[in-house]
Amino acid sequence: PAAVINMATLQQWLGSMSGKPGQAAQYPFLLKGNFANIKWHIVNFPKDSTDITPETHKARKVFDQTGKCSAEVLGVFSPSMQGIFIPMGSTIHMHVKQAEKMVAHLDEFSPAGDYSLTLYLPSSNKDHSEHWD
Repeated sequence: PAAVINMATLQQWLGSMSGKPGQAAQYPFLLKGNFANIKWHIVNFPKDSTDITPETHKARKVFDQTGKCSAEVLGVFSPSMQGIFIPMGSTIHMHVKQAEKMVAHLDEFSPAGDYSLTLYLPSSNKDHSEHWD
């Protein structure tokens, strides 16, 4: 949708879809295309870390951004999973993959232009494992 120009508008649009017949209250989605900018982070824990708490998780985040690029974003929309795997204050959790360069958590994005991104949603079929619109 042309209205999706950043994280906030994506959350709003996905929220409006969750009440439609055939759409579950939570579902995966895929966003592919050309981005003008993506802001992302990774969590940098040593391999043998055992002290993983919400505080240490937050403290170990490493942030960066990428300019113009082509990327794929795999996300989950769920208003009920905040604080579990959805960040507090959000309804989406997304991972971005940029070619063979990186995989990270997506924090913000902007499209490269009108209709430069394609949003894929599960079909109304209850078995979402193979059917995408």
